[in-house]
This record gives sequence, structure tokens and C-alpha cells, in this order.
Amino acid sequence: MRAAVNNFEYGFDTDCFTETEAVARVRHIRNMKRRRALQRRRSRRIMLLIAGAALILIIALGAALNSSKAKSDRAMYLTSVCVEEGDCIWNIAKKYYTEECGSMSEYVREIKATNGLTDDVIKYGYSLLIPYYE
Repeated sequence: MRAAVNNFEYGFDTDCFTETEAVARVRHIRNMKRRRALQRRRSRRIMLLIAGAALILIIALGAALNSSKAKSDRAMYLTSVCVEEGDCIWNIAKKYYTEECGSMSEYVREIKATNGLTDDVIKYGYSLLIPYYE
């Protein structure tokens, strides 16, 4: 038996198929359309994910560049300090610390690196170079 309805929506004339062939063909075409729509949605999601990741990366790089510019724009000077009885690196760092130095622990690390120290131990009479910023 031939299908009675011509269905041009699916791109073929159903008169040339039996009814079961036409139904099978229509189902196949609907499934293909659904698959294509699903692939388009997946592609859009992937593109949005990539665009979001790129945007986050650009923002992070911009922030990193701004912070490095801020640190490089400031002028660093050195002063020599003689360690007195009862002094420690942290107390000396507190005297010269400003907000340009970053956190206090970063500043102490910078003092230790400038003087080639590996720990916080300093002795009476040492002469330390203390970086400070203006």
C-alpha cells in the first residue's frame, strides 16, 4: 500500500514509498534533525565555555600586568641598619614597612633575600641592608 499523503516538509514525496517506509523515513529525518540541533547546542556550549575561559585568562593577565607595573613604578632605595641588642628582622621591618612593600611577610622575605639570609636569626652588631620605597 502506498502512503496517501505527499509530505514535502521532509524533502521527499511519500507516494514513492510504502507507508511503513515513509514512516521510517520520517522518523529517521526527525532523529537527524534532533541530532543536528543537539550538536548545535553542544557546539554553542563549548564555544561559550572557551570564550568564558579566554575572558577569565585576559582578566587575570591584565591584573598581573597591573600589579607588576605598580611594583616597577615605585623607586626602591637601600639603607644600612646596625642590629642592636634585642632586635629581630620583624621589628626592623616594622620600622621601614609601607604599603608599597606588599604584606609584612613579603617585606621580611625581601629583606632576607637582600641580605642573603636563610632564616630570621640575626645577631647584635650585624649590618643589614633594608630596602624601602618612595
